[in-house]
Amino acid sequence: MIIQTNPEMFSRTLPVHTVTNTDRSTGSVTLSGSDGSSLDVRLDSWGPSEVTQPIIGCKVQLLPDEQ
Repeated sequence: MIIQTNPEMFSRTLPVHTVTNTDRSTGSVTLSGSDGSSLDVRLDSWGPSEVTQPIIGCKVQLLPDEQ
């Protein structure tokens, strides 16, 4: 799964989530959905650029892995 952090690239068909917590030591990100749901996602990589990393309060989308 890929976390899309660039709103300009968001899909119109996928839900948007808000990052509510990050824990770099465990590699996990907690997301809150607009429907009140909460989801913990473990990241394999934080990526090379701080600009593309999920931060608390930002909007993200979960994308399927590229195949």
